[in-house]
Amino acid sequence: MRNPVALRNAGFFVAGGFAAVLFIGGTAHAITDKIFAYSAPKTGYYGLDPARFVPNTDADQYSINAGVSGSYLYATNGTPCLSTGVNLPQGAKVTAIAAWYSAANNAAVGVGLFKNSLAGSGDYAALLSSSNASQNRKVMSKSISNLTIDNKTHTYSVFVCFNTAGAANVFYGARLTYTYDSAGD
Repeated sequence: MRNPVALRNAGFFVAGGFAAVLFIGGTAHAITDKIFAYSAPKTGYYGLDPARFVPNTDADQYSINAGVSGSYLYATNGTPCLSTGVNLPQGAKVTAIAAWYSAANNAAVGVGLFKNSLAGSGDYAALLSSSNASQNRKVMSKSISNLTIDNKTHTYSVFVCFNTAGAANVFYGARLTYTYDSAGD
């Protein structure tokens, strides 16, 4: 059996050696320092669960269900819109949005990514609208070519809107795909 005190002391020795290496050059660097840049961009995924969405007005009526078959949300009355904030790393490039839904008859689910300037204007970066009325779970997606995250001057959100109430018109969730080239923000 190994001596726990010896293992602890070995751990302190290794950690101390690592700290000494960080300070040898006279400057300490945080793990999120910009010197931790990747040689090639990495791909990230930002998932949006239905439980994160909140109604845009007090009149919007909806239901969120969670179970072994997954979470989903649908309009219980009227045609509500719901939204949630998005927080991606500074400088990340959003490359795609995808949303999972089901709809029946003339029901439709709309999903979009919104870019809001802190100076007071906003713009849609991407809009998706369901086109399948089979009531089977489907995915709709769209590529995005010119959206670089600038947290200094903008905020970002994703919204979902329903044109018909009822459990046959369902939003299961969404995902943003993005690339980044640094471990820092």
